[in-house]
Amino acid sequence: MTLPSVLEQKGMEFINRLKEKKQERIKAKIEENTNAEFLKQLSLAKQSLLSARENFNFATDEAMTDYYIYMIKAEETKLNYFISLAKKENIKNPHIFTQYADLCDERS
Repeated sequence: MTLPSVLEQKGMEFINRLKEKKQERIKAKIEENTNAEFLKQLSLAKQSLLSARENFNFATDEAMTDYYIYMIKAEETKLNYFISLAKKENIKNPHIFTQYADLCDERS
C-alpha cells in the first residue's frame, strides 16, 4: 500500500469516527429532550390531579362533585399511564416511581 492510500484510509476512518460521535451526541440530545418533555407532561398531570382534588373539596353542588370525581379518576389514570410508560421505556428517575405512584394511590 502506498503512503497516500494509507493516509486516505486513515483520514476516512477518522471522518467516520467523527460522524459516529456526532450521531451519538444527536441521539443523546433527542433522548434528553424527550425525557424532559415526558417529565413536563407528568408534572402537568400531577398538577391537574391536585387541582381536581382541591376543587372537589370545595364543590357544593352534586353535579360538580360528580364532575370532580370523574376528573380525579381520569387524572389518576393518566398518571398511572405515564408511570407504566416510564417503566416500559426504562426512564430512570426514582422520583417518578415514588411521589407520583403514591399520589395515585391516595383517595379523596
